Amino acid sequence: MKYSLKNLNYLTAVARFQSFSKAAAACNVTQSTLSLGIQELERQMDVILFERTRKNIIPTAAGTTAIAHAKNILELSSTLEQEMTNIKNPNAGPLRIGVIPTIAPFLLPTALPVMEQAFPDSALQISEDTTQTILSKIRAGQTDLGIIALPVDTKDLESRVLFEEPFILSAHRDFQIPNPLTTLSLAHIDLLLLRDGHCLKDHIIQACKFPKHKQNQFFEAESLHTLLAMVNQGYGATLVPRMAIDSGIVKPFTNIITKSFEQKPPSRHIGLVWRRSDLRAGAYLKLDFG
Repeated sequence: MKYSLKNLNYLTAVARFQSFSKAAAACNVTQSTLSLGIQELERQMDVILFERTRKNIIPTAAGTTAIAHAKNILELSSTLEQEMTNIKNPNAGPLRIGVIPTIAPFLLPTALPVMEQAFPDSALQISEDTTQTILSKIRAGQTDLGIIALPVDTKDLESRVLFEEPFILSAHRDFQIPNPLTTLSLAHIDLLLLRDGHCLKDHIIQACKFPKHKQNQFFEAESLHTLLAMVNQGYGATLVPRMAIDSGIVKPFTNIITKSFEQKPPSRHIGLVWRRSDLRAGAYLKLDFG
């Protein structure tokens, strides 16, 4: 049996106001129209939904059950309508964003206001994860947009470079930093890098063209803060992304000095990645984090 949503709305209104006249006014229909709707439901269900007296309108046992189901049906109908509206407006609904740890704390304070302005109807949901996990979640439809470091093999996904970011050498104040500092001079420096699996390590190795014997001879760290703590105690040097330096990551480490490369510094590219079928793709192409 198919019940009219309009009549189910009349049913819940009568239950809420306990009055046919007040329910009709709330539904913006005449009392006779509302009464006919309730009678139609009673005919279809073959039950009496309300005890009608001069003073009271009381739901019967059948009416109480019908009202509870009607509320659920109307709520589901409203949710469906809203979700379909969101689909027609691709900028509405949740926007799930994955960001890698070597970008998240440094870029998000700048990026989030831009995202909120670009997607005013969206509820932003941010998660910090590894590059491969972000890519897997995007392919599975669990994440919409990734903010990652490039180059990386995105295969069937779309990607866009936002900007190029140089690496800065961070060393102990007693460290003899080559002058001028170039990528070639790194061959004579003991560099500490993140452990295997971190894309930052891969990008540094690729950008600096390091041979295997230069890749973490005695220590592997999980985070930039751990690397800097080791450097602060005089254990080698490390390369830090410019955005981390600009965010003040080195300030707590009083023994560390930083130096930029001359000529062509080693660098990584910060970019976006998303599914080709994503309805927000046009908006992703316009994002600019300055």
